Amino acid sequence: MESQNDNDLTPAIEIEDLRFAWRSGMDPVLEIERLHIPRGEHVFIEGPSGTGKSTLLSLVAGVILPQQGRVWVHGQSLESMSGAARDQFRADQIGYIYQMFNLIPYLSIVENVTLPCRFSSQRRDRATSRSGDLIGEATRLLETLGIDTSSIGSRSAVELSVGQQQRVAAARALIGVPGLIIADEPTSALDTEHREAFIRLLFQECDREDTTLVLVSHDTSLAGMFDRKVRLPDINTVSLGS
Repeated sequence: MESQNDNDLTPAIEIEDLRFAWRSGMDPVLEIERLHIPRGEHVFIEGPSGTGKSTLLSLVAGVILPQQGRVWVHGQSLESMSGAARDQFRADQIGYIYQMFNLIPYLSIVENVTLPCRFSSQRRDRATSRSGDLIGEATRLLETLGIDTSSIGSRSAVELSVGQQQRVAAARALIGVPGLIIADEPTSALDTEHREAFIRLLFQECDREDTTLVLVSHDTSLAGMFDRKVRLPDINTVSLGS
């Protein structure tokens, strides 16, 4: 029987002999021999536009599957699951911060944050165990990330500044303590000062629960804040643009 300590040693992400092309017969966009990310690590993945960063994130999230190789997340082989099982695993275990935030315009800020808990009973239970109820946990996360819910908590997402939308998107990804947070160019619309402040807040909340953070960006100025930097062109053997 697997012990809790054994489970803690299972990598957050393990990729082996991965090959991905968008369609059969097309040249691959990713060929990665191995990528290993331990649990709780903050990893910065960088590379120029068009080098497959977002594609890699979609593979890690199980949105798409490789034609060859294996992708494990928390010891689970994504390609061995059915589509429905991958969807549920993603809902339970992965928080995703999108580049354009993808907030629902007709929902309030708090409703946007609690949305993942509608699709995952595990995240709902973990969120309520933290603060007593979903609204309480959403409020805690928002205020930790610098959103004053007493003044703007009932506003819709479209009424927010870019910086506020970014924080709401982060709170939505973090609610319910997913084991893995994936962030796709989440700071691209912010200036340097606000980018660094946001990253520090994100680290703070991830460290609270030993959550793994994988952030991709072409902006290398943030890389020094992370435990490790991975250059995608160094691990992807495909010569894109050649």
